[in-house]
Amino acid sequence: MIYNSDILFSIQPRYIKMILDGRKTLEYRNKYWKVPYPNWFYVYESKPISKLKYVLFLDHPYKMGEVIPYTSYGTDSFNNCSMHRNYAYPIKEIFEINPPIDLATLRTIGITPPQNYLYVSKNQQLVNLLTNRDFACFEQLNLFNNF
Repeated sequence: MIYNSDILFSIQPRYIKMILDGRKTLEYRNKYWKVPYPNWFYVYESKPISKLKYVLFLDHPYKMGEVIPYTSYGTDSFNNCSMHRNYAYPIKEIFEINPPIDLATLRTIGITPPQNYLYVSKNQQLVNLLTNRDFACFEQLNLFNNF
């Protein structure tokens, strides 16, 4: 099920690798999205992978000036305000989309990553592509009821 608040953005492969191996537990962004938190964020993994491949479950962000009380990739820079990112979103979960959606398919429906972000529900063709996939993440929708 796709929610009106689900967002798609891009992440570089080196950062995806750090998320997957647990070294990066925060996603740093300049944008604050006015959506209910925690929330689903679809991730397009940029070149050379070039696929919509993951879903992150992100929590309420820390704002620049707030201190992140634990260590992860980038927390020192964020805490001393030298990172040049306004928000640090805690990553609660990451799920892989199977099969991922490649760039050629995304382009056929008018999506040309990398871009800043988009609301998934505003592109019905993307919604159709996502809901016709076998997602491990959709089994986890009950996580919303736990917050």
